[in-house]
Amino acid sequence: MYRNFSALVIFCCLVNSSTGDAGIQPYNGTDFLASQCLLFGNNSTKRFLVYSDRSTHPVVLPYPSWTSAQVLTQISFVLLSEVMNYATDLLPHFTLDDADFINFVAGCVDPGDLRCLQADVEKPLVHFTLETWPTGDLRMSNLPNNVKPVLLSTLAYSGYDAFFLWQDVIDSGLRHPLKLSLDFYRSYDATQHKPHIFFDPWIRILELLPTELIIPCSMMEEGGNPFLAHYMMVTNDTTDGCGHGDMVWFSPSCRYNTSQCVPILLQYSFEMTMQLSHFLNMPLAVVKVSGEANSNYKKYYDAVHSSRFLFGYWTPDDSLVDSRGRLPVELMLPRFNYLEQQAGVFRTGYSAEPLRNYGWRHLERTDRAVAHFAASINLYQQDVEALMLHSRRLK
Repeated sequence: MYRNFSALVIFCCLVNSSTGDAGIQPYNGTDFLASQCLLFGNNSTKRFLVYSDRSTHPVVLPYPSWTSAQVLTQISFVLLSEVMNYATDLLPHFTLDDADFINFVAGCVDPGDLRCLQADVEKPLVHFTLETWPTGDLRMSNLPNNVKPVLLSTLAYSGYDAFFLWQDVIDSGLRHPLKLSLDFYRSYDATQHKPHIFFDPWIRILELLPTELIIPCSMMEEGGNPFLAHYMMVTNDTTDGCGHGDMVWFSPSCRYNTSQCVPILLQYSFEMTMQLSHFLNMPLAVVKVSGEANSNYKKYYDAVHSSRFLFGYWTPDDSLVDSRGRLPVELMLPRFNYLEQQAGVFRTGYSAEPLRNYGWRHLERTDRAVAHFAASINLYQQDVEALMLHSRRLK
């Protein structure tokens, strides 16, 4: 039911966004809360959640900083407030850490408290999480049983954390006499191919980014880089690959001729990239950047937009769309091997991450209609990808 009705909400709120409807937009306080999407919205007296102490409360939805969750939140807001006629509010919390919302729905006082030592499970800050990623799942598993929220649903779309490149780079490889498929890992085997000719020189990364945003190769964590020690143990590559003023890590297959390294820009997954480059013989120059203030990666995205690099990225998201309105293309790696990766060996690619929706442990007891809605709201992968493209156009 809610998947089908969501399509109507999307049509109403997004396709006609040029006429001034709400659309997919950043949270802007009362302007968004006061706007109405559906012309036939219910204007009768609002319904509230009634807690066990007989106090009344609006349904509170999370509003994080990433777009896919914002999309699902705004659709849920319209359905709850205009169709089901519930008083509905948003809790803006602009962080990339989805685990915070697990604490909010559990009633924890501190969103960063891994054990939820102070909590009021009768008064959660949000009533369901809508889109929880693996970091939130891990937080959920570590909370005490007496505060844990309940699993409402697993979403019909998945999250992907992978390497990507632009379609224009892929097209240039296919037009070349060698007909290289640069979206496939075998095209990066340094003993067979020279993929660097299709990319910008790695030095361009350092020209585009402020030095203070580049994490030194030897200092990925305070006190040093434990990734390097583990990488050396797993691969037997004992040569220090850090270079160019400790700002770049060069993989073995291009370490002695760095002009043949393909640049890859990362926000995370540093050790996995190192191991993949070793086991798959990929000639990579790896640069890892930190976020700016408020977990802002604008300069990272600006650099990726303006260049021909490989880059780390997670989807669904609308931060990266090319000039022709196309999402970046995932680099296909060997199929995910769970047992190897659990043992800290990364010779295979990423897995699709199931996204989950957790709810307040007393939501079913408090209001069965809202609990049913929360367990039913969902989108398909194709829906979310189309929404990401449209969201980008609105910006």
